Amino acid sequence: ARQALIANLLGPKGKPCLPAIAALGRFGPAAASATPQLLAMLAEQPAGAHLIRSALVDTLGRLGPAADVVPALLQLRAARPREDVR
Repeated sequence: ARQALIANLLGPKGKPCLPAIAALGRFGPAAASATPQLLAMLAEQPAGAHLIRSALVDTLGRLGPAADVVPALLQLRAARPREDVR
């Protein structure tokens, strides 16, 4: 089931599939192999895609320390300052 969710993180039109992203987080550290794909998806989301970005970050957090996402998240943050904050 975990591999099927990873394979379906993007829906048929190439858009992030919110239910698959959320469900993957329920696997916790057992789904850490999806970290690179989740980080890539996060990097591709526009600033206005708050729901998808939030779901991706939540799922990454649920993967636990095995995912080691903090350095990558800090890089994303530095590379893309929030345009929506004044």
